[in-house]
Amino acid sequence: MEIAKILNQMKVVVTTDLSKKSNGETKYLRTLKLKKKELFVAKDFAELLGYADTHQAIVDNCKKTTNLKLVLNQVYTTVLDKSTVKPYRKALGTKWATTQLIQEPDIWRLIIKSRLPEAEKIESWIMEEVLPSIRKNGFYISKEISDEQVSNLVEEANSIYEERRLFDLEHRRLKSVIYGELKKFGATEKQIGGMFSRMFQNLHIATVGKINKKRNILVLG
Repeated sequence: MEIAKILNQMKVVVTTDLSKKSNGETKYLRTLKLKKKELFVAKDFAELLGYADTHQAIVDNCKKTTNLKLVLNQVYTTVLDKSTVKPYRKALGTKWATTQLIQEPDIWRLIIKSRLPEAEKIESWIMEEVLPSIRKNGFYISKEISDEQVSNLVEEANSIYEERRLFDLEHRRLKSVIYGELKKFGATEKQIGGMFSRMFQNLHIATVGKINKKRNILVLG
């Protein structure tokens, strides 16, 4: 079950407009995407999950809370200037710098501890289906996945394993052959180590990248 599905069930509007605030008709969850990292306004999620004291809920349950100023300092290598800060100050007011932000792991922590009916259903799903399956089988596959899809996933997993095994075997064989040839020419262990590092780095990246594209074995909904 993805965060997007959970929010859809709760009829929440996800927005990158930081000036939006939930009202009686519409519930907003403000997000921020910086350097491929998705961050959520912690207070929004705590409110959506029914916490009366949102500040305490964040303190008690979130382990990697950050704030907007810290995030911006990590993104921009230079000192933050007025033009960079202006849109955030306009949207969030004078407390823009201390606006607390969280990532997906802390969202799950807030969900599990929430007493909201929707959140309790998600907690039951995690505790009664996902975790027991991972403990027993080493993975969890959604009930929405068909038998044919499961079969395809297993086939892909076996293919990935075999590709990686063959790659490792060929890697070791090539290293042994090249090592012997370099030794004949009087290369030192340090020189050989440096050559191997450069020689096999690109090959490893290309091969592992190809394998990783096939990886979709753990399905959470």
